[in-house]
Amino acid sequence: MVSGTVFWTHNDASLTSDVFPRRECACTTQCAGTATFVPSLANTVSSAQTPCFIEEVSEDVREFYDLDLMVFGSRCFDRYMPFDLTLAAKCLTPGDEYSLAPARGGAHPDRVLFLVGDSHAAMLLPAFASALKGEPLSVALASVGNGAGFQGAFPNPAPAECGEDCDRITERATESGSNTWVTAVRAILDDQVQAGDIVAVVTAEPKFPHVDYISAQQALLAEMATSLSAKGATLLLVADTPNIKAPGRRCIFADSFDECIMPRSTAAWYQLNTPREDGLELHVAVNEMLASLAAEHSAVEHIDSAWVWDKMCDAQTCGPAVPGTRTVAWLDLQHLSTAGALYLGPFLNCWLHEKGLL
Repeated sequence: MVSGTVFWTHNDASLTSDVFPRRECACTTQCAGTATFVPSLANTVSSAQTPCFIEEVSEDVREFYDLDLMVFGSRCFDRYMPFDLTLAAKCLTPGDEYSLAPARGGAHPDRVLFLVGDSHAAMLLPAFASALKGEPLSVALASVGNGAGFQGAFPNPAPAECGEDCDRITERATESGSNTWVTAVRAILDDQVQAGDIVAVVTAEPKFPHVDYISAQQALLAEMATSLSAKGATLLLVADTPNIKAPGRRCIFADSFDECIMPRSTAAWYQLNTPREDGLELHVAVNEMLASLAAEHSAVEHIDSAWVWDKMCDAQTCGPAVPGTRTVAWLDLQHLSTAGALYLGPFLNCWLHEKGLL
């Protein structure tokens, strides 16, 4: 290991700027024996000091035993109903004591990336925070759980032909007050977003068990694209990560690790009555919807599912670890661990530079 390597700060749900280390596209491969993927500029700049990835012994990481220790313990991930709309405003106001983004200007960046959505948005905070550290863009987070998120007005009642899966998604979105939270967040963003800012939206794919839910999301995002374009800002749509075979926290031990590896071809989400094969079809439909928005709106950029899956999986398999390592990248079936999200940091930094967003 190269001396001076900066690790992430474990067990710190404050998520202040010193929790996540910098991750750059021009990173260095610092761990001998690591055969994971690296971004395009890795090992090309002799002065680069940031590592592409640092392996760790997942069994020793307390996050796998207590989810509240990192992003899911953050006060800007609101899990309690009714959701605190004042909290959302504070988290999305740069310079507020609750916000991860400092006040604009001076020694701090003038631009902000607002990361909004559900628990899948929260899980990607380490990726964005590490990718933006040292860049002219800070990050603010507002996310919610309990079936809510930055999602469209889902059909209510649920489509009759969809069955229990749609009933469950509609019921959870309704009971959580998701539409009220979305309306409030849109108003907050309208007040806070400035030219050059980015609004990144991440939504768990299991919330789209039928084409009507995909259409509802498309309508919301199209409205956001129009409003952000008028401000000179960008809407960034981020594809969801693969779902693995078994919860990551069960895969941290040597005797269970191999049992958690699954074929990439079936690593799509699934619901109670939706097998992975059908989930894969809906996964493709969601990605096509996001891609169409990027094609139709100049203010929209899209990190597609192929980009995400090509980082998190090899050609044949997905999970439970960062490819080429034994570092477990998922906390459960859906959510990335901090190490898994940080692994995406240098790739995300590279992508943002390539798109001219940094």
